[in-house]
Amino acid sequence: MKILYIKIDKRYYMNIKKITSDIIEMLIKEMKQEENMTKIKKEILQPIISYILEQIYPYLIISVIIFILTFLVATITLVFIIRGYTSS
Repeated sequence: MKILYIKIDKRYYMNIKKITSDIIEMLIKEMKQEENMTKIKKEILQPIISYILEQIYPYLIISVIIFILTFLVATITLVFIIRGYTSS
């Protein structure tokens, strides 16, 4: 398998660097417009967040249940300890 190496002259490199920098600046400028921000939020971010929450939801429920059970066990244990000290 041969690897193809391409020599790039420094002036071409600078031109490519300037072009990419300009493109990025234009993209940032366009993305900051309110209309485009709204589209990005509605069409990209909201579906991604919804999908993530759908996938995580069962784990969140299980975590909350385990937390509540742990809290109840700790509270019951504390009540038994306090009763044990007061009765003796």
